[in-house]
Amino acid sequence: MLTGVRTMRRLLSIPLLLLLCAVGFAQTDSVKVLRSIPTNSPVIDRILDEEWWKAPIATDFIQREPNEGDPSTEKTEVRVMHSESNIYVAFRCYHSDPTTIDSKLNKRDHLWSSDRVVFWLDTYHDHRNAFTFGTNPHGVKYDGTFYNDSWEEDEWDGYWEVATTVDDSGWIAEFAIPFSTLRFEAMDGEQTWGFNAFRYIQNNKEMSYWQPVTREKRERVSELGHLEGLSGITPGSGLEFRPYAVTNFEEEGRSPLQSKNDWENLGFDVKYRFAPNLTLDATFNPDFAQIEADNEVINLSDYPVYLDEKRPFFMEGASIFDTNIELFYSRRITNPQAGAKVSGKIDGTQMAFITARNINEDDEFEDFGIMRLKRDILSRSEVGVLVTDKQGPGGDYARVWSADAQIRFSDPMKLGAQVAQSYKPGLKNNNWAYSLDYDYSGDTFSGSAWASGKTRNFRGNDTGWISYTDFHRTGGWFQYAPRPEKLGIRRISNNVNVGLEWQIDGKYAEKWWNYNNSFQTMNYMYFGFGFAQSEAWRRNYIDDDEEEPYEHTDNFGNFNMENYASTDFWVWFETDYSKSFAFSIGHSRGDFRDGYEREIWGGLQWRPKDNLTLNIYNELNHVADVSDIEDGDATDFIVSRFKMEWTLSLNLFTRLNVQYVSEDESFYNNALIGYQFAPESFLYLVYDDDRSKLLGWDTVGDRKIKMKVSYFMQI
Repeated sequence: MLTGVRTMRRLLSIPLLLLLCAVGFAQTDSVKVLRSIPTNSPVIDRILDEEWWKAPIATDFIQREPNEGDPSTEKTEVRVMHSESNIYVAFRCYHSDPTTIDSKLNKRDHLWSSDRVVFWLDTYHDHRNAFTFGTNPHGVKYDGTFYNDSWEEDEWDGYWEVATTVDDSGWIAEFAIPFSTLRFEAMDGEQTWGFNAFRYIQNNKEMSYWQPVTREKRERVSELGHLEGLSGITPGSGLEFRPYAVTNFEEEGRSPLQSKNDWENLGFDVKYRFAPNLTLDATFNPDFAQIEADNEVINLSDYPVYLDEKRPFFMEGASIFDTNIELFYSRRITNPQAGAKVSGKIDGTQMAFITARNINEDDEFEDFGIMRLKRDILSRSEVGVLVTDKQGPGGDYARVWSADAQIRFSDPMKLGAQVAQSYKPGLKNNNWAYSLDYDYSGDTFSGSAWASGKTRNFRGNDTGWISYTDFHRTGGWFQYAPRPEKLGIRRISNNVNVGLEWQIDGKYAEKWWNYNNSFQTMNYMYFGFGFAQSEAWRRNYIDDDEEEPYEHTDNFGNFNMENYASTDFWVWFETDYSKSFAFSIGHSRGDFRDGYEREIWGGLQWRPKDNLTLNIYNELNHVADVSDIEDGDATDFIVSRFKMEWTLSLNLFTRLNVQYVSEDESFYNNALIGYQFAPESFLYLVYDDDRSKLLGWDTVGDRKIKMKVSYFMQI
C-alpha cells in the first residue's frame, strides 16, 4: 500500500532530477532603447502632426514569422510621447500596396484575422507583468495583460483612446492611454518601463517586432526593450464609477410576460486607486445581462462541466489567483449580491483580496473571502500564498490555504510546486493536496514532468475546481516540432503523453499513454491524428436516492470502482480560419466503459462581409453497449450551434446564438443588440428563450427580455 508520504517522495524525484540538469543561460541579445518626450496633450485625430515628428523613432522591425530573423517586408515607425496625464503611442505602418491591407470590423479584443499593431508596457519594470494594447486599421480595440513573464489574458478592459486611418502610404494608429488606467510606482525623477512594439501583416502572415522576439523564447515580458524619459508622471486617482439599471420581463411556461422590476434592478461598479499601488474594485447588485450564454456540450463523464468565467468583475486581474491546483473558481459565486476586490503591487509583492456575498440555489446567503500574495524572488521567479474561505448558512464553512512557487532557472525551464490543506467540519485528517511540475518550453523541443495528488479528505470544490480525491499520479509530456518547410508542410508537432495513477491508498493502479500530432501546411491548413491506450479505473457514483451498496467515498459522493481498458483513435482537418470561408471536421472512435463510442464533429465559418461572421458547429456522439446508458441500447447525443456576430460600427453590434441539445429536445436562443452611446457606456437589449421547435411561438417554454443601461464616469 502506498502512503501519501512515500508516494510524494518518489514523485518528487522526477522533477528534482530534471532540476539538476537546469543550467542558467544569460541574456546576450542587445536591449533596444526608445525615449519618450514630454508634450502637451495632443489631439488623437489620425494625423501625425509636427509634434509627433519631434519624437525619436523605433523602427527596423525584425520578423519572427514567416522568416525568423529577417527584416520586416514593410517599414514600421513607432513614436512615444507623454504628458502629465497620458502616454501617447503612434504607429506609422507603411505598405507597398495599401489595397491589400486586411481589416475586419469586429468586437473588442478580436483582431486575429486582421492587419494589426500591438505594444507592451511593463510599467513596474519587474520583467514579469505588462499591459498590452493594440488595434487594427478599423480601430477595433485590443487590451490585456501579461503575467508570469509569458502568460497572457485579454479579459482586462481599460479606458483609453485610439484613432486609425488608411492612406496611400499604409495606415496610422494613434493611442492615448491615461496614466490612471495603468498601474506603476509613483516616484520622483525619470522612470524606465519595459516596452516592445509588434506588427502583423495578414496578407503574408508576417509577425515582426521592434525588440526582436525569437520562436524559441516567444513573447516574454523579460525580453522587452526599454522605454526611457518618463518623468513628471503620476498614477492619478483612477476613480471610475459605472451605475446601471436593468428592466426585466419574464415568461415561464404558458404564463403571460411579467415585469420583474424593482430596486434590485439598480446597481453600480466602482474602481478607485486609494493608494499609488492599490486599487479597489467594488460592485453592488451586479447584472450580467450582456454576457454571452455558455456553450452547450455533450458530457458523458461522471463529473460536471467546467465553465469559463465571462463576468467582468471576476475576470479582471483574475490571473493572480492562478495556481496549478485551482483553488479559486469564481463560477462558484453563482448569484453575487455585492463584491469588493483590492489589488496591487508594493515593493515586489503582488496582492489581491476578494470578498463577495452570494445567494445560493436555496436562497441562502453565502460569504466568500479570497486572499492572494505573490512575492518576486530571484530574477524572474515568485513564491505565493493563497487562502480561500466560504462561510455558509448555519455556521458551515470551507477553508483552504496553499503555498506555491514558480522558479525559472533559464529562459525555457521552469519548476512549479504547490501544497494545500483544506478545513471542513468533520474532516481533519488526510486533507492535503500537492502539485509538482517541471517544464521546458522551446520552439522545436518542449516537455514537462509532473506529479500531483490529493488525500482522501481534501475538499476544495466549495471555492475551487478540483478533481476527485484519494489519488497520486505522475506523468510526462514531450513534444518534437520541426519546421521542414518542404513538400507543402510548414511544421509538424509530435506529442507523446504518459501517465500513472494510484487510487484509494494505492489499491487501484492505472496507466495511460497517447500520441498525437498536428501538421501545418505552407498555406496554413492543419490536419492531424492520434491514438491512445489506457487501463483505467472508473468511480461509478451511487445516486443519493438509490439504496445500493458502495465501498468508497470521496468529494463527489459514494462509489464503487470499475475497471476498463480502452483503445482510441482520432483524425481531424481544419482550413485557415483567417479566410472568409473556413471549415473543420474530425472523427474519433474507441472503447467507452463496457461499450464503445463514435464521435464526429465539424464547424463552418463564413464571413460574407468584413463586419459579419456566421459560425455553425455540430457534434454527434454515438454510444452503444454501455450498460449504464439507456441499458446498453445504441444512443445518439447531438449538440448543434449557430452563431452570428454583426458589427455595424465600432459602437453598434449584434449577436445571435442558437443551440440545440438532443438530450433535452430543446433549442436555446440568445440575442443581443449593444450600443456604445458614450465612452465605455452601453445600452443592451437582450432576448433569451428555450423552445421545443426552432420556429413557432407556441413551442416557447421560458422567455426573458432585458434592457440594460450603464454609464461610465472617470474622475
